[in-house]
Amino acid sequence: MVFSVRKNQDIWVKFESGGASDLIVGDGGIFIPDHTFRDSHDRLLVLRELIKWGREKGNQNEAVAQFQKSIEFLLQSARCVDLFDVIICYLIAESDMGFGLSLPSGYLINKYNESVVLCHKYLAKNQALWVQAEAIAERLDGLHKI
Repeated sequence: MVFSVRKNQDIWVKFESGGASDLIVGDGGIFIPDHTFRDSHDRLLVLRELIKWGREKGNQNEAVAQFQKSIEFLLQSARCVDLFDVIICYLIAESDMGFGLSLPSGYLINKYNESVVLCHKYLAKNQALWVQAEAIAERLDGLHKI
């Protein structure tokens, strides 16, 4: 990644002030461009840093709470593209790092299932989102099949 250590320290400062969910959502002045392969908000970087911050700083409970807050916000606002992006980015970060957040058992499966139900009409019209939803399904068990 192109980001410097200073950028990651800035992200941790935002976490310390309770702003992790804002960073995950990526609205307003908290948009971090993804210089890897997408022209979207770099949630993958944010989620990797959140997982590390929770583990290294002993803030696991706060990291989980902020992650859940971002998922609930995106569900309530019916932001389907962002919702599926957060879920797949979390799963990629967890896989790459070999550990993740201490989410409640079945949490991601339940939120994925809610997302599929909420976004079913949008999924039918958006091939890229459909592919992303299928990629999530391949990583999880017990899913609402699309």
